[in-house]
Amino acid sequence: MSSLVFYCNWGVVEKGGRFFISSIHYRYILAAMEGYCSVILISKKGSDTGADLIELPSSVNVLMLPKFGSYLSAIRKFKDIAKVIRSVSVSHYDSHFYIRSPEPFSWLFALFRRNNNTLVYHFMSNPVEAILNNKSDMIILRYTKFFLYLPEFFLNIIAGRINKLSCNGIGLYQNLKFFFGSRCRVLDESTLEEDFMSTDLMLKSAPDLDKDASIRLLYVGYLRAAKGIDYLLEAFSKVLIHYPNCKLVLVGEGDYRSSLNYKVDQLCLSESVVFLGNIPFGERLFDVYRSSDVFVFPSLSEGSPRVVLEAMAFGLPVIATDVGNTKYLLEGERGICVQPANVDELLNAILNLIPDRLLRDKLRYNSFDYVKDKTLANFFRKFKGYADEA
Repeated sequence: MSSLVFYCNWGVVEKGGRFFISSIHYRYILAAMEGYCSVILISKKGSDTGADLIELPSSVNVLMLPKFGSYLSAIRKFKDIAKVIRSVSVSHYDSHFYIRSPEPFSWLFALFRRNNNTLVYHFMSNPVEAILNNKSDMIILRYTKFFLYLPEFFLNIIAGRINKLSCNGIGLYQNLKFFFGSRCRVLDESTLEEDFMSTDLMLKSAPDLDKDASIRLLYVGYLRAAKGIDYLLEAFSKVLIHYPNCKLVLVGEGDYRSSLNYKVDQLCLSESVVFLGNIPFGERLFDVYRSSDVFVFPSLSEGSPRVVLEAMAFGLPVIATDVGNTKYLLEGERGICVQPANVDELLNAILNLIPDRLLRDKLRYNSFDYVKDKTLANFFRKFKGYADEA
């Protein structure tokens, strides 16, 4: 197999015949190029924000889809999307297709499959769960979206079972195994690279943190209602009673930012909560990880969160909610798992972890040992091996 076709609506920006993509997705392309002679990317048109964009190598063939923001808005672009999918399916021979799911109308690849191409439907999350847990929508709207999306969900599952099906983590498989059946292959995907995982970092013990210490709790991710940051803010307001110099650092942007600003003001946390906005995947973000003491991820719905693996790779003890694949990432004393939407459990986990240096060190060492071989390069090696299987 010489070619890999990505169907990933990451959002590509075109400028004068040159194509640009975010730094995190650029790394996917580079990792794939190590194992394939040619790479083709099918993606929707993105917005030129002027930041965090890297030019794709000229050897990458980019096929642009119309711009859309959601599955519902993509329906209006169905004809254009179908035309591109059919064209790629017909024009490529003996190629691997990495079909990131959920993406709109992924099942069309199965309908148009030709030329001994191998289709791998790689599920990154449970889209049904994400719809139902979106607290930004009223309940009636959530269930309306749920019923509208169900045909798409089942068509993608059927397409995956007819071809090849994989998912990101054992937790997601357990969550969807009724639909996946026994043919699904678990392939752990991450953004980790060997060059930024330093064993030197793990030779140092975690610092002692007393009540007067300048402690930094860190969250990295989208600012959405489904990420559970409201619960983290409520827990953090009580952490300050015990550790008044503690800071909560939030990295990311999203449509929930104004609601979180209001919550911060309501809880009188403006002096202790720091919004850093979106930070591109690179050295500046890595420095934020390195300068923090505890990583907290309070999400209400997830597939297998890459930011948890990133925090583990940078030697941070992790507290995260039991959603998706998270508990499997943290089992074996690699982190602390709490129930979602539970302020008391979050608070107790933070208050137990901060003063216990030995526990923080144990979690750090165990988690680093776990993630050190979960690199993006290893993921694509396993993906290629699975696609090559008869």
